[in-house]
Amino acid sequence: MSDKKQLLIEYLDDNLFIPILHSPRASYQVKHDFQHMRDLLQMFSAGGILNFIWNMLGSADMKVVFSTRLTDEGFYNYDEILDNFKNEFTYDWLMS
Repeated sequence: MSDKKQLLIEYLDDNLFIPILHSPRASYQVKHDFQHMRDLLQMFSAGGILNFIWNMLGSADMKVVFSTRLTDEGFYNYDEILDNFKNEFTYDWLMS
């Protein structure tokens, strides 16, 4: 696994996936969906992960959907996590 892919996976695990997957408040469906997403990202390159997060999870429409869904499950920092991700992991970072 490339160093950049590992950094992306670690960030997402630490800030998004692991807190949701280990939460007693998260529903089975949310845990299932985020585990599936986590498994899917493992198959992507660093560029694929960056593209997926920026264009899928971080798009304005999807951000509202996931933020609302996770807020209903007791997670209030989805927007902040994605904003931090997008600020830290840019395409310039990927190409450096």
